[in-house]
Amino acid sequence: MAIVHHRYATVDGHRLFYREAGDDAAPVLVLLHGFPTSSHMFRHLIPALAGEYGVIAPDLLGFGLSDAPSVDTFGWRLALGKPAAVTAIISQNGNAYDAGFVESFWKTVWDYQSAQTPEAEAAVRQFFTLEATRWQYVTGVQDQTLVDPESWFHDYSLLSRPGNDAVQLALFRDYATNPPLYPRLHEYFRATRVPLLAVWGRGDQIFGPARCGSVCGRST
Repeated sequence: MAIVHHRYATVDGHRLFYREAGDDAAPVLVLLHGFPTSSHMFRHLIPALAGEYGVIAPDLLGFGLSDAPSVDTFGWRLALGKPAAVTAIISQNGNAYDAGFVESFWKTVWDYQSAQTPEAEAAVRQFFTLEATRWQYVTGVQDQTLVDPESWFHDYSLLSRPGNDAVQLALFRDYATNPPLYPRLHEYFRATRVPLLAVWGRGDQIFGPARCGSVCGRST
């Protein structure tokens, strides 16, 4: 059984929590979570991978056990500073093309990005509820008894930290800056030829695989 360490590191004055396992000399896998979860989602996967890899799974700022700094002092942008350090990418239910957004979910976000009215903000805040957090785990799952309820209760409790709602609202606003970067990302894949495995769940109602079509073909 692999030993998993639970550590903290201070980066640019902010305290980050991360899980670490495996041999330091082995190839390194960095596991990055999405909204609304944290490295907690990888707690069973990390030991399974640690036999062959060094594994690091951080809680991004505003999530899990990492700091949730005030939006007045922290801007949301995660940049890839050293492309040569990346040897392969696995993307699960991610998106890098305009056709991949499932409108029934994203219209609420787009409306809020266009105008931060009280009505638009109230609609986005529904994503921070316990029921919405559970929805992200069980939607499309045929046997929901296989999903541990601890997962969504854990995420919800940490999303509900005082002041964290402002961080999450800022994140939803900032997501509008991602699509303009898609052409650069496509060029990155063409130029570097870095191996990429992109997978989706059939029941995903946020990023839809069936909507990719020829767009993916042109961008690979």
